Amino acid sequence: MVKLLLMLVFSIGQLHAANLSILPEKDQIEQGRSVIVNILYVGPTSPDELNVKRWQTQVFTEKGYRKERELPDGQVEVKQRLTLFPRQSGLLTLGPLALGGAKSQRFNLMVTPAVVNNVDITPIWDTLPEQIWQGESIESCVSMPLSEQRNRIKIESLEIPGISTVQTLSRTGLFEEQLIAKRCWRFSAQQSGNYLIELPPIIQRGRGRWTFYLPAQVIEVLPLPSYLPNSISIGKPNIEVQQGELGWRISVQVVAGSSAQTLWGVRSALARAMAISTDQIIDSEGEFFVPYKRWSFGQIVTVKLPFFNTLTGRLDTVDLLLKAPWKLPMTAIVLLSLVAVAILIKVTLLAGAFRQRRERVQAFKRAIYSATTADQLRSLVLACGCAGAERSERYKTLQHWADAQGDQEATWLAHSINQLAFSKSDQAPLEEIKRTLINRLTL
Repeated sequence: MVKLLLMLVFSIGQLHAANLSILPEKDQIEQGRSVIVNILYVGPTSPDELNVKRWQTQVFTEKGYRKERELPDGQVEVKQRLTLFPRQSGLLTLGPLALGGAKSQRFNLMVTPAVVNNVDITPIWDTLPEQIWQGESIESCVSMPLSEQRNRIKIESLEIPGISTVQTLSRTGLFEEQLIAKRCWRFSAQQSGNYLIELPPIIQRGRGRWTFYLPAQVIEVLPLPSYLPNSISIGKPNIEVQQGELGWRISVQVVAGSSAQTLWGVRSALARAMAISTDQIIDSEGEFFVPYKRWSFGQIVTVKLPFFNTLTGRLDTVDLLLKAPWKLPMTAIVLLSLVAVAILIKVTLLAGAFRQRRERVQAFKRAIYSATTADQLRSLVLACGCAGAERSERYKTLQHWADAQGDQEATWLAHSINQLAFSKSDQAPLEEIKRTLINRLTL
């Protein structure tokens, strides 16, 4: 009797146990398409909302209608319709789900690549870095091959809580003979933490319509070191220099959104490099005006601008080279002009004197070549002095000339010329004496 009672209680429990079924309309679809999945729940009580969060890495789930009714036996029946968009191709295993104390079975969904006209039109999203620094900006792009030239791409505006997002590129063109639409965004996180970056649906339409949901990416935003100033550039800043009549206009901005912001340390770095007061540098919304010095000679000034290096995780500097113009006061220009004129006159006079001396030396050489006797050589030396032919001094004797020269060669020449002139000796040939005299001549 007891055994029969227990069996009756067990059967009643089985009769009222909750049951959850997942019924997909297809078991194979193409990526970019969707599949309808029907959910059927039967149980003793009305369940909460269906939680499909565990599927989110493989499919995007769009919940449809939900109908709930009470069955004649007192149980509750819930029907719900889900639309699934696969995030990737391949074999996907989905489930189980839990609802109202019931647990469903898993089911498999085969997803094939979206190939149209022999073109795989699946969008390709650049891989994001695993970590970035707070305030750092990164750019990410999606490339989408088009199956036909008339096709168009539609992407809703991208909004990510906690991350500033700006679209930087929207272009369609040929790449390696393939028509590709490209969209790019710049991400900048202002607060540290872990973020799930998910793009809105990417729709390609023309001859057909495909809706792509891509897998989300996780990125960790690292907190900045506590010693950093609030407005320092995170990453190397963008620098543009324009040279005007009165000074340089220098734009130093960090890529962190569309608005310019003044960066820490830039003004003092400019003043230090130019050796001027910071009051002389005018700052206006990220643009600095740096006046030229009163005196400049085309020199290059190196300015070390501070920034936080995201690769090393340390404070660093980037070199900015400023080429100064030639800039002199009018009084200095006049003085330099006068000095230049004086130098020109002096150079002209020296050139004239050099030319006259050269002409005298050449004439003296010709006279020596033309001399045929020792008497002629003796007269030339006494008249011109041979070495230092520019002199107008005349010598009374060759010994007097040799003493003025102060060397042994001159003494030998004086003795040899006297021998040839007075003793008619041929011990010192005339031609050798002429060559020696010519070699002593200097310009």
